[in-house]
Amino acid sequence: MICEYTNIITAPFDGLHVARTRSLYQYDYGQLLQITGIDLPFAYEVHFSTSDTGGDSITQIGNEDGVIIPDELLTLGVPLYAFIYLHTDEEDGETVYQIIIPVKPRPAITNQEPTPVQQDAITQAIAALDAAVEQTGQDVQTTAENVQRAQEARSGAEQAQTLAEQAQAASEAAQTASETAQAGAEDAQRGAELAQSIAEVAAQNAKLSEDAAEDAADRAEQSAAVAGYMFFHIDNRGHLIYEHTTNVDVEFYLSNGHLYVGVDE
Repeated sequence: MICEYTNIITAPFDGLHVARTRSLYQYDYGQLLQITGIDLPFAYEVHFSTSDTGGDSITQIGNEDGVIIPDELLTLGVPLYAFIYLHTDEEDGETVYQIIIPVKPRPAITNQEPTPVQQDAITQAIAALDAAVEQTGQDVQTTAENVQRAQEARSGAEQAQTLAEQAQAASEAAQTASETAQAGAEDAQRGAELAQSIAEVAAQNAKLSEDAAEDAADRAEQSAAVAGYMFFHIDNRGHLIYEHTTNVDVEFYLSNGHLYVGVDE
C-alpha cells in the first residue's frame, strides 16, 4: 500500500495555489509526496514533469495517503513540477494547484541491482497503482453522477426560486393595480358627487333667477299700472294711434304744422 512508504516529502499549501517541498537528491527512488492544507477528493490526478511550461508529463493517481513520485524522473537530477488536476465530471478537468520539488544532482549509480527491499517496494507500488486506477475509475463515475444530480437539483431549486420571485412580483403588481384602481374609483366618486352638488347649486341659482325675473316683471307691470303709460303706433291704414292708461292725461296741440304734447304756450 502507498501508506507503507517511508520516504515521504510534504507539499504544504498555506492558502496558496503553489507549494514547495524540501529538496531531494538525484536517484532518491520510492518517494511518496503527501499534500496538506487543501481538500482533495478520494482519488485525484497528479501530472509530474521536468518543466513547468512545456514538454510531457507523467500521470500518477493519488489518494488520501499521497501520490508516488515517478522514479524515472528522479534519475534526471533536475527540479520536478507536479500539477494537481481535478475533474468536475467525466469530460471536464482543471489544473488547480502546482508543486515544486527541488532535486539536487549527484553522481550516478552504476551496475547496481535493486535490493530485495527496493524490489518489494516497487512491486507494492505497481499493485497499489493498479488498484488506485481501478478505484479511481469507479469513483470518477460515481462523482460525476453525484455532481450531475447536485447540479440538476440546484438548477431546479434556482428555477423554483425564480418562479416564486416572479409570482411575488406579479402579486405585488396586482395589489398595486388594485390600490390604484380603488383610488381612481374613489376620485371618480368624489368628482361625481362634486358635479352633482354643482348641478344642484346651478339649478337652485336658475330657479332663483327665474323667480327674480318673474318678480321683476310683476313689479314692472305693477309700476306701469301705477305710473301709467302711453305709446304711439301706426296702423295698417297709415293712421297714427295713441294709446294710454286711464291715469295718463296728455294734451296735444298743433303749431305751425307740428304736433306738440303739453300745454300750448
